[in-house]
Amino acid sequence: MLEVIPFKVKQVGTVVTGNEVFKGRIKDKFGKTIKRKVKVPGSVINHQIMIPDDEELITQAIAEMRAKGTKVIVVCGELCLNCDGYIFPIWPFGK
Repeated sequence: MLEVIPFKVKQVGTVVTGNEVFKGRIKDKFGKTIKRKVKVPGSVINHQIMIPDDEELITQAIAEMRAKGTKVIVVCGELCLNCDGYIFPIWPFGK
């Protein structure tokens, strides 16, 4: 037996990470893309923040969004071989 249940509108938060984006060296394209994609099923962005590559700030931003009732949190950022991004300490081909 198959049961079809209605999609519930979710409050979505985005955490855009990256020193380059935060300092204005490159333009953020993630925020607009995610906003467009979550709009299709009827969800809305209730909180969006841009922060540098800092583990403590990323953790704090996620905790704040959860406290505000955000149900889906998307964390995204630039990944390149020559940037000073946070991912490098855990990425296999990092520095």
